Amino acid sequence: NVIETATDKPLLPPYAVKTVGGVKIALIGITLKGAPAVVTPAGVAGLRFDDEAETVNRLVPELKQQGVASIVVLMHQGAESTADVVNDKSCPGFSGEAIAIVDRFAPEVDVVVTGHTHDDYICTRPDGKLMTQAGHYGRMATKIDLLIDPAQRKVTGKDANNHVVVNAIVATDAKGATTGLPAGYAMLSQQPVLEAMVERYAALTAKQANVVVARIAAPLSRKQNKAGESVLGDVVADAYLAGTSDAAYHAAPAQVAFVNPGGLRNGLSDGDLQVTYGRLYRIHPFANNLVSMDLTGQQLLRLLEQQWEQPQPPGGRILSVSNGFTYVWDASQPEGAAAGEGRRVVPGSVKLHGVPIEPDKTYRVTTNSFLAAGGDNFKIFTLGTKVQDGSNDLDMLTAYFRSSQPIAPPERKRIKRIN
Repeated sequence: NVIETATDKPLLPPYAVKTVGGVKIALIGITLKGAPAVVTPAGVAGLRFDDEAETVNRLVPELKQQGVASIVVLMHQGAESTADVVNDKSCPGFSGEAIAIVDRFAPEVDVVVTGHTHDDYICTRPDGKLMTQAGHYGRMATKIDLLIDPAQRKVTGKDANNHVVVNAIVATDAKGATTGLPAGYAMLSQQPVLEAMVERYAALTAKQANVVVARIAAPLSRKQNKAGESVLGDVVADAYLAGTSDAAYHAAPAQVAFVNPGGLRNGLSDGDLQVTYGRLYRIHPFANNLVSMDLTGQQLLRLLEQQWEQPQPPGGRILSVSNGFTYVWDASQPEGAAAGEGRRVVPGSVKLHGVPIEPDKTYRVTTNSFLAAGGDNFKIFTLGTKVQDGSNDLDMLTAYFRSSQPIAPPERKRIKRIN
């Protein structure tokens, strides 16, 4: 469903057909139509992302004509279950964005292998479609079993199970066989060459990763409160602002900074108050640069409304803001279905150091290069003027932690939610 606009043809092969046990199984790969909103815009220039279900359903007759007996869809969108144990196929609390897409697939689709939400589940939809997901970071492997009638070229039974992967060295007996492996566990074959490579790079990076940068006064969690504010997000936004507010190195000192929640990949919330370079790297591993620009007050208001306008996920995508910038949003107002429809920000509530933002006044803003290019659907950043690139975001973060230690969790009062 990824189409080159210049040729109107798929960028990648739309499917692969494998013959297994004398029957044909088709694998269709699908990229979400909302992908352009969550990646750097330059990376998807010249591409169109078609509707997932419409694309799959259009391919079904073509595949059936080739004698395919089963269709499996591979899709990087997922769901979540509240199950407490692996392979609880009753799927309590099953919810998520992938479900609505899967339920629109044609009946001929038998299995949908999902991802993205980092959960593990084996769930069956009311029409019989099997949805699977193997957790995250290679910790599980899903074994899918299909019973197929070769004469009718039809699936007559299906099941799947997630297996916890054991990839550590385990005890072996005299013949080299593994011993003491729990029932139901999968065992990855040992690969000495790969392990040696990993160990080499772990040793090479350990010296820098283990350098103590600073101490914090208390854990800094990236978990957002009901208003969408996190203490870690506040600290990183303050670091962005501090790193771009020196007039000696910048065209003009920044007044406010914004950080996307997806840019915070880890927290400092495990109770360890010693912050190493490696821990900061796990927060900010993307090697983005900081970018400063001028935006008008009216553009800042539009930027805040884009936090909830489609194609943002349900509930919105709330940006972290630097100290001194405050606003109030009203949860009773509908999320904007299209650009320009948002009305969630309470009029007159957006302030900089207590002074209301003026629509026609220009403000100096800093963010990372991902957002500056319009990433996460924040297109307003692409309208900025007097744009200046800054240093690497991780370098700025490291410098801020060193100069501001011990950092205490800021009081979360920059963003207020009502109703």
